[in-house]
Amino acid sequence: MIISDTKNKHMKTINYLVLAFVALLLVSCSANKKTTESETPTLTGKMRASHIIYGVDDLHKAVKEWQDKGFYVEYGQDTKDANALIYFSEGPFIELLNAKYISNFNKKILTLLGWKPLVDRMSNTKIMNKNIGAFCIEKDAGTLDEEIKWLERKYNEKGFYWKKVKRNDTKGNKLRWKLFFPNNLGLPFLMSYYENADPKPKNFVHPNGVVGIKTLTLVTDKNSIKILKELVDDERMRYEVGDREAEVVNIEFEYKK
Repeated sequence: MIISDTKNKHMKTINYLVLAFVALLLVSCSANKKTTESETPTLTGKMRASHIIYGVDDLHKAVKEWQDKGFYVEYGQDTKDANALIYFSEGPFIELLNAKYISNFNKKILTLLGWKPLVDRMSNTKIMNKNIGAFCIEKDAGTLDEEIKWLERKYNEKGFYWKKVKRNDTKGNKLRWKLFFPNNLGLPFLMSYYENADPKPKNFVHPNGVVGIKTLTLVTDKNSIKILKELVDDERMRYEVGDREAEVVNIEFEYKK
């Protein structure tokens, strides 16, 4: 009887240990599942085309050329030395960027401060003064935190997050927004929409009759296109695989009917 009781006690102990191990295993699996799910976040919304940036070495000359084509062009700020904008009431706009605005010395300083992804995009002289533009995508509102986390955790795409971008335009608007520059130059950079003002005109038609951009053709590598098709939903965009760094090679304008 003593031997039997001892055996029963040992069996009960073993059963308890087995149950405890199974319970621990289930908890561990559940925790791992939650961790995995948190590491692959989903997007609550899609982004869209924001603007095309043409680098120029003579800003005033470029402004005059676009004006001669029948577009209304406004400088980005009163100093008239950094950039100029061609806005449309709906859809992406065009930016003319003075490629000489930031000196090579200052670019080296910015690189040392950790702004290399931004500097790399500003230094793309291969497309300067040509009908080829760098490209930016944007979201309706809010920060870029969700998109940045999604890019990093799903595709290991990292970059530089500039959280406090600001510009006072020539109309008195104090524009504030955020930018994210992926290290991968095959991806366009990301922009939050303006936080406290909208510089776009309402129901505007340019002197030449253009009301917006109907389509744009973006050329980049195959993997970047795969990522963009998940991140962006914009019927204006056309993709082509090619040896370019997220560059817009063609624009089709939409005219007032």
